[in-house]
Amino acid sequence: MDSNLYPDLAAAGSLAAALQQVASDLGVDLVAVPGGWGARVSAYPTASAPERQPLSVHIAAKERSFRVTGWRQGTEVITGRTSDNTDIVQAAVAWGNGERLRQIREHLAVLALQRTGRGARTRTCRSRRRAVEPDP
Repeated sequence: MDSNLYPDLAAAGSLAAALQQVASDLGVDLVAVPGGWGARVSAYPTASAPERQPLSVHIAAKERSFRVTGWRQGTEVITGRTSDNTDIVQAAVAWGNGERLRQIREHLAVLALQRTGRGARTRTCRSRRRAVEPDP
């Protein structure tokens, strides 16, 4: 991690610690767990929607940017980029609390809905090859 691009992460000691600090500042409960490889963190509220996997957060190497993705039942259904840790925490809380996808998108313009279902191209987890319909 480049401390010039991510001075807040360097000061906190990690992306996970920085996200937990932002969550604390916002008064929300968030669990941020470092991933098993690379600069990735999983983030989710303490009470999480059971059908949704934790929001994944990846940091970029050449510019300050965080890529977030949300998966449900093996299918990526929401994704986005931001340079603001607050966006990540708000997205993780909304996602984990089970808010409807369009509602999350309305409040967090950095996120985009992924088309799923018949005729749509989807990204699926290798262990699951099943697409699901997005929230209406």
